[in-house]
Amino acid sequence: VNQTEKLVLFNVCYAAALESLQFVVPGRVPALLDFAAGAIGTAIGTAAAARVRRLKLPNQRIER
Repeated sequence: VNQTEKLVLFNVCYAAALESLQFVVPGRVPALLDFAAGAIGTAIGTAAAARVRRLKLPNQRIER
């Protein structure tokens, strides 16, 4: 598992935690669609950022 995959996994878990916390907030209702949007958005954003970083630093090792 590389650094980008770890970051995506962390962000997906964070999106799940945020949606789960809505169970205890009065007036808020968790939604699977909100979680899916957050998870997909974070995966796309993280992948795009990693790609840009690789393009800007082509001769340096990025994955750790």
